[in-house]
Parts: sequence; C-alpha cells; structure tokens
Amino acid sequence: MLAGLGLAVSLLVMGVATPSRASTPAVVAPVVVNAYADGFRIESRTIYALDPPAGAVHVAFDVTVTNQKPDQVTGSFIRQFFLPEFSVPVLAEAVGLRAVKDDGTELPVSVEPTDSPRFSFAVIDLRPDLYHPSSQTFRFTYDLPRQAPRSEGFTRVNDAYATFPMLALGDPGLADVELLVPDGFEVELIGDAMTESARDGQQVFTATAIEDPDAWEVLLSARDDSQLIERVIDVGDEEVEVLGWPDDPVWADFAATQVTEGVPALEALIGLDWPATSTIEVVETASPYLYGYAGWFMPIESLIEVGDKLDQHVMLHELSHLWFNDDLFEGRWINEAFADQVSAMAVAELGGEAPAPALIDPADPGLLKLNDWSNPDLQAGVSDDQERYGYNTSWSVLHAVVAEIGAERLTAVIGAADAGQVAYRGPGVPEELARTFDWKELLDLLEEIGGSAQAAGVFEQHVVGEADASAFAARAVARQHYDELLAAGTGWAAPTSVRLAMTDWRFDAAETLMIEALRILDTKEAVVECEQAVLRLIGFDMDGEHPYR
Repeated sequence: MLAGLGLAVSLLVMGVATPSRASTPAVVAPVVVNAYADGFRIESRTIYALDPPAGAVHVAFDVTVTNQKPDQVTGSFIRQFFLPEFSVPVLAEAVGLRAVKDDGTELPVSVEPTDSPRFSFAVIDLRPDLYHPSSQTFRFTYDLPRQAPRSEGFTRVNDAYATFPMLALGDPGLADVELLVPDGFEVELIGDAMTESARDGQQVFTATAIEDPDAWEVLLSARDDSQLIERVIDVGDEEVEVLGWPDDPVWADFAATQVTEGVPALEALIGLDWPATSTIEVVETASPYLYGYAGWFMPIESLIEVGDKLDQHVMLHELSHLWFNDDLFEGRWINEAFADQVSAMAVAELGGEAPAPALIDPADPGLLKLNDWSNPDLQAGVSDDQERYGYNTSWSVLHAVVAEIGAERLTAVIGAADAGQVAYRGPGVPEELARTFDWKELLDLLEEIGGSAQAAGVFEQHVVGEADASAFAARAVARQHYDELLAAGTGWAAPTSVRLAMTDWRFDAAETLMIEALRILDTKEAVVECEQAVLRLIGFDMDGEHPYR
C-alpha cells in the first residue's frame, strides 16, 4: 500500500519586516514551519474518474486554502506569514498537470521528486502569495495514464481491469474523495470505507468529512472479466482457462505454457494425477498485489489469480495448490511449504534455476511458530513481517527435509498422505485413517516413510509451540521403545493396537501396550520350538516340501 508516503504539503512561512509607527529600521527574519502548523485551513475535494476507453484515470483536486495565521507584532516588528506555494503528492506516472484558480487564472506547476521512485510532488505556485486573512481556491487536474504490464507504476488501466491508489488531502473533517467507475465493472475497494451510489451510468463511491486525511487511503480494483483474452488448455479430463488482460497477450501465452508444461512436471513430482474435477480459471489481475501477495488459489471458485509478472515459480506454486490444500493436509504452513517446494523442483525439471528459501533469522521481527501462522484476514490486515516469515520458514523446514530424503521419498510421503495411510506399518496393506492429516501425521510420515532423521528437530524448533513440547518429549521416548520392540521381534511387526496408538500420539497407551507386547515376545522362542515340533510330528519336511499333497 502507500503507508509512509505522508501528505507533505509544502508551506513556506517567512517573517517580513514592516516599518513600525516609529519608523524603526526593519529586520528580516525568515522562518520555515511545518505544513500543518496552526493557522492554515485546507478544505478539499478529490475526484477520481476511471476512463477505460481513454486508458486513463482523470483526477481533479479542488481546494481552498485560507491563511488564518494573523500578523505578529513584536516591539518594532510586524511579522506577516504567507504561503508562496502548495504541494500535492501524485503518482510518478501522472501527466498533464494543470492548476487553475477559480477566476480562471492558470498557476504554474512544477514537479519535485520524493524518496520513492513511485511518487512525486506537484508544486503549485500560488499567485499572489497567500497572506492573512486571504484564501485561494483552485482546481488541480492531471491524468494517470495506462501503464504497461510489469511496469513500475501503480496504475493499471485497460478494458478488463483497473487499479490505482486514492489519497485524501486536507484538514480533519474538511477532505472529501469521490470515485467514478463505469457500470459493468466489478469493484473492490481495499482500505477505508466509502459510500456507494449510482449516477449517469457510473458507480459512485464517496468519502466525506474524512476525520484523518493523512492516514486515509483506498486502493481500487475494478474488473470486467468479459473483456479478458482466453487460452484453453486440456489437462486430463478437464480444461484450464487462462484469462489475460487484452493488452497483455504475452502474459496469456506465458501462463498457458506453464499449464501445458508445468502440470505434467508437477504430476510426476507429486505422484498424483491432476485432481481438478471442473474447469480451472487462471486469471491475470493485480488484486493479490494490493494485499501484498503474488497470487492466490480459491478452491471454492476453482480460480487462480496471479499478478502480471512472468514468474514461473509463482505460477507453478498456485497450480500446485490444486493438490496442496485443506483436502490433503490440515495447516496453512504445510500446504504453502509443499506448494513452494514442489513448484521449485518443477522449475528445475523444466530447465530453470530452482529458487530456494532464505536462511531463517532467529531475530526476525515476524518470528512465530508455524502452527500459529493462521490464514490471513484480508479485510482486517495482516502483519507483513509475519507473512514473509511464515512463507519463508515453512518452505525452509520442508526444503531441509527434502534435501535429506530426496524427491522419490517425498513422493512416497505425499502418496501415503493422499491415501490416508498410517506411518507405522504392519504386514499387508497399511491401515487408513478417515481424516485429513495434520503436522503430527506429516512428521510421522517424513520419518517412517521418508526416512528423515532431522524432521523432528526442525519441527520442534520452528513448527510447534510450548503446548506441544511435552508431547514431543513423550514421543521421542515412545519411538525409542517402539524401535526396541521391533528389534526384539526380529521381523515381527508391532501389534496393530501399538501402531495405531503411536499414530494417534497416544503415547501413554502405546507404552503400556508395548510392555505387554515385549512380554509376549519373551515366549516367542518357546512358541517357535513348539510349532516346529508339531510340524515334525505330522511329517512336515523342515528343509523341503510337505510330504502330503
């Protein structure tokens, strides 16, 4: 968003020496003060009008500035405070900047850069300079033109989509903003509230008497999907529809290629066929950008939305969410970790350079345990630090384990989770659980099926909180006893009751059952000798075939 931009309206206040009654010689004492110093009243109304046929947003800023700061008389001096210019923050792509007073007089406008390459200040030369108690009313207009896809500017305007930020400027309670969007566009406003109405074929959104104009901001996302260009790809028994902006066929072709080549690569790595049972739409939009994301998958709508950047990893990441969602694993961090890891591996399979997560910083301001990283509430806002940390750390955890166990065993882990199979295996077909696997089942699978020796360590460090620390300690002891039970069985599997107790993390019950199982194993040798004696008695050839057919 635009946090930190500020609304610095330049205000130059100078002390001007004026002869006193006694005609004492004057002394000039210029002083520069803050734009929001007491004594200057700013009342404004800003109108943003979206004009897709013109490929632009027309902006009109109507303002009345009043100098309410009276002259100061100090001894033989009279200080007169005046305002020589007025600055308005604008996007760097703004063109056609023009200021006209209410009497028709045109005011000079210059542009000054800011610390951000995306913003500038339009400096309006007030003529004459504004002295107490005078006011000046003028209209400042400019256009935000169509910006090419993948350009640095905020503004995107085409027949199918538009986005741009809106700001308010003025004193508390004295600033209004109006937005005009043609009918036919679906409008989403991110930020402060605006009231909706209709007028002359336009959707009208207004915010009046804004209490805190400095903090007020709204981002517009307006879409007309009927104007998108289409690429259709057959995937399995279903279709994927790629829908791009009409001015960006490059993105549509890129996305279609990622579906055509990327889905088979993902299928091979995951070990499961394309799971969609209906048409999936992949749509170009800047909406995720407005919330700080590169893209997202909405399973209920069978919809993937991705920004205009040609990012192979992002595209494959979102496609991989067809597998990695709440149907396969429970827990946001798990599905994001698998989506990042598998899509990075697919990039390498397709000949690209596989990305990797950054090193985890223990002093990161977004630090949290991954089990506490919940789904974001986009309307309430989320911590940028925690989102960045959550994505990177979840990927880092799985990335480290996969570097240890390899792609083939990762595929086996995914297959077992998809089938709901328990990690602790007995003879024959593994038992299945009628539930979605969470981090506990995943850890068991990574160790028992994947063969990881470090998964428990990284889970304990980055995944679980204090509430699960005791369970981890009990688990470590129970797993040691489980291994001892298997060793004592010399080829015999653990009883089903033991394996299911371990699967459910009922370690007290598992310990009790394993003690009983060890007691039974103490009689194993005698049982085997008895069995062999019976077989010999009935004439069974211990070294050959049974004598009877």
